[in-house]
Amino acid sequence: MDLYQEITDRIIAQMEEGIIPWHKPWISGKAISRTTGKPYSLLNQMMLDKPGEYLTFKQCQAEGGKVKKGEKAQMVVFWKWIEQEDEETGEKKEVPFLRYYNVFHISQCEGLTPKHEITLPGTAEPNDAANEIIYDYLSHSGVTLNHESGDRAYYRPATDTVVIPDR
Repeated sequence: MDLYQEITDRIIAQMEEGIIPWHKPWISGKAISRTTGKPYSLLNQMMLDKPGEYLTFKQCQAEGGKVKKGEKAQMVVFWKWIEQEDEETGEKKEVPFLRYYNVFHISQCEGLTPKHEITLPGTAEPNDAANEIIYDYLSHSGVTLNHESGDRAYYRPATDTVVIPDR
């Protein structure tokens, strides 16, 4: 199996469906490892289709659960560093090696309940009255409002700019 091609095919398939897989939400960490509670990398977030906890088949069994019949695993990737010896010089060095695991969303398992709470904020439609107040203030104060890629909002004093993440 060509792991690089598998990842590329997944991203292209999402793009063909109109999904922009690298669009980062305001809250990061929608898909998390059940074992660690930590969010998966951005690449893995793009490859996993649901928010929530993911675990391997063996992890599910070890916790007393079982994967529902007919459920399909999804792939997550990681870099493992391995030691290699240079054939010419004999020098040993560590090189990254792309590895993967197959994981299941907790909803694909029986006998398990979520260990980690994921709270996502409610979304709201823009409010015209509120926007009018904001833009009126900005026009009188000289403060600049920028929408940028990222996952945090902040004020930049050097340029008198308020930065808000893209939706």
